[in-house]
Amino acid sequence: MDKRIGERAIDGLSALGCRGIVWSGGGEPTLHQLLPYFMRRAALKDIEQGLYTNGTMFDPAYCANVLPLLRWIRFSMNTGLSREYSRLHGLSSSHIMFPTVLRNLQNTVDFKRDADLNVTISVGAVVGKHTNMDGLLALGNMAKDAGADFVQFKADNRLSVADARDVFARMMDALK
Repeated sequence: MDKRIGERAIDGLSALGCRGIVWSGGGEPTLHQLLPYFMRRAALKDIEQGLYTNGTMFDPAYCANVLPLLRWIRFSMNTGLSREYSRLHGLSSSHIMFPTVLRNLQNTVDFKRDADLNVTISVGAVVGKHTNMDGLLALGNMAKDAGADFVQFKADNRLSVADARDVFARMMDALK
């Protein structure tokens, strides 16, 4: 989206009484170089904002620039295991992006605390039929250790109702 289109969209949403925007997409929204500009414009219009991110671009400088503009942020990680993270995200190396995302999550939690911001920080996972339950437990523990406000596990929308019940039953068994 170019700058003029984004400005017109935000201004139009504001004029219609829009109260919130969720920044997400078919890719990573933080890769769009104008996202911080659009977020500041929305904040000036008193539009609350949330962000879904994979966390790779959310380094300390980016965090300081946009976290004060958000009501909530969700780091979409899907697992707490490095090798599984790489497999699920189609990466060739497990030792590059996973530690970066963990570091960025921790930096985000620390920045929130130090700046005394009222923003909810969460970690999310889409749970599928063949999900590694150890990875979900590791994700929950990792999020807790980092100081995230909560973890969300949601069923893959391609699962049948029976498969979703089975997956969440396995999850509950793993928690025992």
